[in-house]
Amino acid sequence: MNHTVSSLWAAVSLARRDLLEFLRDRRTVAVTLLLPMITYPLVALSSSLGVRTGLQTTAEQQSATPLSLVLSGPESPRLATRLGMILLEAKENIPPGWPSDVFAEIESSDKAKQLLDSGKVDLWIDVPEGFSEQLTGFNTIDLTAHVSDEYPASTKTRAQLESLMQSFATQIREERMELAEVPRSFFNPIKLIFEGKDPAEVIADRRIIAPVLGAILVLLAVLTMTGSFYPAIDAIAGEKERGTIETLLIVPCRTQDIVFGKFLAIFGVTLATLAANVISILLTILVSLRYFPDGSAEYYLQNIWRGAFITLISFIGLSSVASAMSLAVTTASKSVKEAQNTLTPVILLISALAGISLLPGISINGFVPAVPFTGQIVVSQDALTPPPTEQQPITHDDQISSSWEMTTPIARLAPLLTTMLSSVGVTWVLLRGTAAMLTDEDILFRGPDAASGFARPAPRLVPGVIHGGLALAVGLAGLWYVQGISPANIVLAIPVQQVAVIAPLAMLLWWQRVNIQKTFSLSWPGTGSPWSSCLGGLSALLGGVLTGGGLFILGAAVLLQLTSIEMSPAMKQLSEKILSLMLDQPWWLAWILIAILPACLEELLFRGWVLSAFCGEKPNTQRMAFAVFAQAICFALFHLLPERMPQTFLLGLALGTIVLLTKSIYPAILCHVANNSMPLVLLFMTGIKDKESLPSSATTDTMNLSLPPLAIVAAGGVVVLGTILLIVSQRLRVKYSLRGFAAILLVSVFCQTNDSIRHLRAQEPATNETVDPLRVAVFPIKGLAEYQGDSPRGYSIDLWKELSKRIGESTQYVQIPSIEKLFNATQNGDIDVLLGPLAVTEQREKLVDFTHPVVHSGLQIAVPRDHDGRLFTALTHLISWELVTILASVIGTMILTGHLLWLFERRHNAESFPAPYPRGVWEAVWWSVSTIITGGCENKVISTITGRFIAVTWMIGGIVLVALLTSTLTTTMTVDQVTGTVRSPRDLFGKTVACQEGGVVIDAVKEYGGSPVLYPNIETMMTAVSSDECDALVSESHTLMLALHTSKPNDLRLIPGIFNSFDFALALPQGSTLREPLNNAILQMRETGILDDLKDRWFGEYH
Repeated sequence: MNHTVSSLWAAVSLARRDLLEFLRDRRTVAVTLLLPMITYPLVALSSSLGVRTGLQTTAEQQSATPLSLVLSGPESPRLATRLGMILLEAKENIPPGWPSDVFAEIESSDKAKQLLDSGKVDLWIDVPEGFSEQLTGFNTIDLTAHVSDEYPASTKTRAQLESLMQSFATQIREERMELAEVPRSFFNPIKLIFEGKDPAEVIADRRIIAPVLGAILVLLAVLTMTGSFYPAIDAIAGEKERGTIETLLIVPCRTQDIVFGKFLAIFGVTLATLAANVISILLTILVSLRYFPDGSAEYYLQNIWRGAFITLISFIGLSSVASAMSLAVTTASKSVKEAQNTLTPVILLISALAGISLLPGISINGFVPAVPFTGQIVVSQDALTPPPTEQQPITHDDQISSSWEMTTPIARLAPLLTTMLSSVGVTWVLLRGTAAMLTDEDILFRGPDAASGFARPAPRLVPGVIHGGLALAVGLAGLWYVQGISPANIVLAIPVQQVAVIAPLAMLLWWQRVNIQKTFSLSWPGTGSPWSSCLGGLSALLGGVLTGGGLFILGAAVLLQLTSIEMSPAMKQLSEKILSLMLDQPWWLAWILIAILPACLEELLFRGWVLSAFCGEKPNTQRMAFAVFAQAICFALFHLLPERMPQTFLLGLALGTIVLLTKSIYPAILCHVANNSMPLVLLFMTGIKDKESLPSSATTDTMNLSLPPLAIVAAGGVVVLGTILLIVSQRLRVKYSLRGFAAILLVSVFCQTNDSIRHLRAQEPATNETVDPLRVAVFPIKGLAEYQGDSPRGYSIDLWKELSKRIGESTQYVQIPSIEKLFNATQNGDIDVLLGPLAVTEQREKLVDFTHPVVHSGLQIAVPRDHDGRLFTALTHLISWELVTILASVIGTMILTGHLLWLFERRHNAESFPAPYPRGVWEAVWWSVSTIITGGCENKVISTITGRFIAVTWMIGGIVLVALLTSTLTTTMTVDQVTGTVRSPRDLFGKTVACQEGGVVIDAVKEYGGSPVLYPNIETMMTAVSSDECDALVSESHTLMLALHTSKPNDLRLIPGIFNSFDFALALPQGSTLREPLNNAILQMRETGILDDLKDRWFGEYH
């Protein structure tokens, strides 16, 4: 029998032994089988009732209600008669938006006002004199509906009256057309009729089933994780407590085989838990079909078999991760009690990861399926959720991914394969870590748990794995939280963020008494005789510098070649800040902040503390490779922005390898410094010294940039040269002339420098001076074209600067204060170009010549940010009296159960529940908490019959309370998903909408059923929406984007999508010779993406 078969046989034998032990434990069987059988029916019943309640509430909000009116004035009977005729003609076919019934009274003005103020009627309409004559005329009639100050009419009431009056206005319009002998078909040229079988009415809503499925899958993930707790606790912690772990370690098999055998046993129990849960879910679904609305069950269950298969496969991977994680946690524990205490925060972490899948916007795109627990739930939810009943429009951002999914059948399995590979990888990493901890003498032979004074731990050579992970976790948390409080000035922000990262390391370094030199590799990189040591050290330092500089060029080249999406706003903002730092500050200060400070501090954390902690005191080759890989991943995650992660990951691999190769951190620090210094070096070589000489698209037009091939080859040669120097520094076999290396280096740098300068300068457009500058008319508008002193600035000015460079003309700006004077000056030939902005219309086309459109614009909606469904808002919506009551009931029942157990057990079971009140009640309450979270408490035994009755009651009652809490959360999130917010123009119906006076927005808002509220400018409109005076804001898209981009703080967000669109263009005198050159320049700027970059720079990205 070979070694592989022997190892596998040993692992299987250990797994069989542990499984038999688990089956003898009745509590394990109860948690595995009984818990899901009781939980899911309760959750299904409460959730279905909650969803039904939510749908009824939504239907009530959308249903028509009666409308009570009081009319006054001499012509009021005429209006009442006409409204009655309209209602009589409608009969039972009430149009959408109408009230269910109308009650109208005719009173004097004083009596009508009294009825309105007392709240007996909804609205008061004072019909003006001459109303009947004006109806037969061709003028617009002003009709005012008075609203009570004390009992104001609701938005729905106002919308219903407006809808009724619009129908009345339509009838009057038709009568006027007959008087003017205009056929009705004149305004209705097309009538669409559907011929064929009508579709079946299915009362089904995808927005309902998705959150319900998500909540059930979250509960399934948590219960599956709970199923691995008991076997994991007994597998290692129980062996330690019984004193049998030492015997197990001396059996003739490897540590990895022991860990794998324990894992197989835990994995088997976890799979049994998963199977019991899945069976319970399927049975619960069959029972719950009766609660579904008629005709919706077939729609909801159309993907049940395919979805169930994908869910089962995904959750097998989740069970593997859960088993390995529980085994790793319990291995680090000395006793059963400590293992239970440690698993409690683990279940909270798992619940948080699982709950992320319920957040709006989380999808299977990208790397979400690779996230443990989140990925499995998202993949399963997507597979089980039925397709939408209506075809969803494919946006520009979704074209690539959507077409790929539709044209590649295998692509549908990509998320499943991703989550399975992630599960295998995470499981392998956890099992490797468990094997390392199982042989760690500090963990294995740690003394008994006992309270002790505040004392520092014993000295050690290097920090442990837990200490390395703790420094990373606290450092990442500090870096994340400091983002909100760090100064806006990047000169101060960089030191603040670096302090937040390094502060946890400083505290751990003070507390843990480690060998500083060994931990941080503070040694000279050379070895051997003094001369060899000096030469080898210098070779290593020079190799680190060359490797860092070359890796930056290669990484930038790969990033530019492989990047097919635009940079995120955060990445653009960071690039602009770094560029401003390099141009506005002295070079030495910029070098310290960009290169030296981050390199030194980050190397001490990652290649010093973390790398030595992951490697251990006596590392082997596999552990060193794992340590380099793990610290590189953490190093990439610390940079937060996805665009930077690939390059920083490769840099982390190189830096970790350099430290292990040279046994010194100094070459890695210089490598990091050289890598961070390359932006300064490249900027210096281009000769750009200030922002005026910088191309306008330097920070935004990255999609069209590329590095010269020769520069890439030179960078590769520099990296190879640096690698050779690093290897030579250790082997001390200098067979090649350093002069040759230096010559190669100089030639490479020279080629790279000259070619880079030519390449960058070639991208700057040439400018040709003209004798007579073009006279460009500017109409001042804030943000678009506004004057600061004598020179204008804004989006339109930057646009013209790019155009003038491309057509080779100089410019003389002419300020004109009104649109009318702009057109007069253009027609008279006083100006050459009318910069605008101007909307292209048929009437204006008769006066001037327009260029190709430079911006496609339209109307857009803004709503408060708290309607976005983000994490903070979602949590805020979940807080309710019902939830608080349930939480209070759970806590109160825990305390009551603890007191009852202590009363009945203290005299017969003082070991588990001591007689003294504080300590005894505390232990009893702890038993209650452990039971509801982990399903039991291993170190507490209940001996009396009354105590066991109380325990059983609490176990069942706790399940009911947890199910009730889960259903409450599910119902709340489901109702919020169903009711929704303003997400499109159609959702403006019945909403109060802030609009600007005199704009085209008012008619558009009324067209979609909204109630416009007029304000003088965009600032007052934003204030009204932020203070909840209005539900939404509608304005021209780019003006609105600019206002959101410049306002601080910004409490609003844009709704994606533009409606009622139109174009902006430049205007020229009729017959101008500039039209063709400007059109060509505009097309060039559109094809290269400069038009979009200018728009994003000024108007921001809030889609």
